[in-house]
Amino acid sequence: MRYNNHMKKDETRTPLSYPTCSAPKRAAVILLCLLLTLSLAGCSPFSRDNPDPIRFSDIPGFSQIESFFESLNQKFSDLFGDNGWTNYGQNTEQGEGGFTNGGGFTNGERGNRVTKDSGKSDSAEEGYQNGLAPQGSAKFLRGNVVLVSVYLIDGNAAFNEEELAYTREALDMAADWMETQAAKHGVPLNIICNQPELTFRYHADGLVNEAQKKVSFTYSNDIGNYLYHFDLKALQEAYDAESVGFLIFLPAAGTSFAYPYTATGNAIWDAVSYYEYSNLFLYDESAPDEYENPATYAHELLHQFGACDLYEENETDHISQELSDYVADNYPSEIMYYTYEDDDTSNFDEITKEMSPLTLYFIGWEDDIAELKQFPEIKRKYPCAFE
Repeated sequence: MRYNNHMKKDETRTPLSYPTCSAPKRAAVILLCLLLTLSLAGCSPFSRDNPDPIRFSDIPGFSQIESFFESLNQKFSDLFGDNGWTNYGQNTEQGEGGFTNGGGFTNGERGNRVTKDSGKSDSAEEGYQNGLAPQGSAKFLRGNVVLVSVYLIDGNAAFNEEELAYTREALDMAADWMETQAAKHGVPLNIICNQPELTFRYHADGLVNEAQKKVSFTYSNDIGNYLYHFDLKALQEAYDAESVGFLIFLPAAGTSFAYPYTATGNAIWDAVSYYEYSNLFLYDESAPDEYENPATYAHELLHQFGACDLYEENETDHISQELSDYVADNYPSEIMYYTYEDDDTSNFDEITKEMSPLTLYFIGWEDDIAELKQFPEIKRKYPCAFE
């Protein structure tokens, strides 16, 4: 499933917006800053080896606070410490600085966010608007393709070790399947994913519920602003890749969906929505006790590279019911038509689906197909781009 990532007509916004901080959160931040200051000054209440420490442990209740923070730190270490996460404020792989001033490939407020695509100017022939290519951040499914994984942590909803392992296994399976399909059609493809430096966590209370809605501007705005921190140029240069896509993993059951880029002409909004992403629920909404299957991972990823849903009529993408019926009759194994097996079960061992000529055309692996004569309305002005 894919959505058009547009603003409401009466909505105005700045490129970045942050939620206000409540009084308890401010108090917690102040306390943490105080403890850090004391630590740097050599008088930390947590310091055991100071020959002449200034101790606060005798203050009533302070030992409980100390134990609480030590326990909290241990819980975070147990959950995230050795799982290959890149955390804000630290980046041991790249050393101090690296590709970021806030962790991983993020660039805080000082980095080079995308406002122009590789210095390109507007061109009617190539479809550039406001200096941005019509394809978005995940331009073409060929060559080196970088996929950034973002795990959404929403309140008590998070990922355990088994769940994390499954998402990585399913993503690897989807990537391998796409590389195999590319080889069959003579397209060079190397998908780079599941790397520690390409794995992030994002804390945002209430967003899982928003993601489960059919359409949520709150969700798309929040995720869009978050992704806008990533430095695409740094990622492209680091991996010699033209295309960068994002995956948002959601710790709940739902119907997975994607937000590929569609140019609006609004310079600010296009710059934010240029970051294409697929939203993958951990569990299948139609079978909440089962994980989302690997074929669905591949299906949602393909949206970022121009593939259309073919299982129903969609006026936005010029997919008629006649075309959908044509796919059902002629290409029943098409991955953009159905991600389950013929008996309606999920396959967790392999992806048995194929890409029909229609999907090959939409993702730019074929320039001309017979179906264009029968369904001329699907002809694309620019390859791999939604219009």
